[in-house]
Amino acid sequence: MSDRDLGAAAYELHGGRRPQAVVSIVCLVVAAAAVVALHFLRRDLDPVRRHLSEYAVGEWGALMTTAFLAAAAGAGALAVLYSTGVAPSRSLRVACGAIAAAALCEAAMAVFVSDLSVPAPGEDLVRTTHGRIHDVLALLHGIGWTVAVATLPFAMRRDARWRGFVALSWCSALAVLATVASRAVSPPGTVGITQRIWIASILAWGVIHAAAAWRRSAVPDRVSAA
Repeated sequence: MSDRDLGAAAYELHGGRRPQAVVSIVCLVVAAAAVVALHFLRRDLDPVRRHLSEYAVGEWGALMTTAFLAAAAGAGALAVLYSTGVAPSRSLRVACGAIAAAALCEAAMAVFVSDLSVPAPGEDLVRTTHGRIHDVLALLHGIGWTVAVATLPFAMRRDARWRGFVALSWCSALAVLATVASRAVSPPGTVGITQRIWIASILAWGVIHAAAAWRRSAVPDRVSAA
């Protein structure tokens, strides 16, 4: 096969991943837009003290459910995108597996609705089985994303085609890890705002990496990377 044929084959291979990149970007943007909208629609919840998942309880709860499902779809598409677009390695399997696990947790959190951290006026604080499951899923979700952002740059570094993106991947990963650290040391009364900053960093990380994959799919690989 000639060099030209190899380049064309690589272009077709990566071009086939462009829809996955677009799906990931669109879904993550939809999730972000839904969450932003809820801050205006549900002014009764203090964004500094209350968790995002509490928007799923009560009026406009369906919009928070939509955010969960959109984020899950975006993360799932991202996991497929990178598992097939970067040279196989142990770090890639760990990263993509962690993203897929986080996506599953996000989808499950749409089903297992959170309990309110502060009871409604005139009502007692209630802890339900669904709420407890939601809390476990939220913890696993956070662990999954932390593992994913910390390991994917190592996988990219092993693939010559992606080395030009490693620095940006590390920068965005460090931003996410910094928000994780801030959540760990923040006072209890700020759990809402630190969670929102963390979620924003995760969504931004996902969009950046999906956009990078989309850009790579738009150009053929060099023969040396085929």
